[in-house]
Amino acid sequence: MKLAFHTESHSTLWYERDVDLFMALTDPRYVWLCPDSCHIALGGGDPVAVARRHTPRIALAHWKDAVAPIDVHFTVDDTVYAQQQPYMAELGTGIVDWPGWADAMSRTPGADTVLIELDEAADPVTALRSGTEVAKRALAAQLGVGGLREPQIDQ
Repeated sequence: MKLAFHTESHSTLWYERDVDLFMALTDPRYVWLCPDSCHIALGGGDPVAVARRHTPRIALAHWKDAVAPIDVHFTVDDTVYAQQQPYMAELGTGIVDWPGWADAMSRTPGADTVLIELDEAADPVTALRSGTEVAKRALAAQLGVGGLREPQIDQ
């Protein structure tokens, strides 16, 4: 079992600097990271850069897209999730660099699994299918490099 902290908008693990500080102050034998590409992008960060800096400690990652950095002045209350929704996007329709993310993820201990996360989609089945294709295309360049195996894509 691995203890992996998930990056989340409007939390203590949202901004790149906070993720970096948390990882620097925790023991790599016991504490891992579960970066969420969307939430890092929502905080104005670069999900690929975060993943590359913490590659050896990424147990699993959430593959999700964002349309733009989020308004950091949201009130954090029981409506915060609804406030975040307009900033989230289906995989491949936002600002995340999917080839860069796939490259970074292919070098992690969790490389064998892709977790596509949909927070909300008008048509979840179609969104999941198109997101799976985005992930497969992004990973296609990584196959064969350094003997990587095709990952299992969890939906």
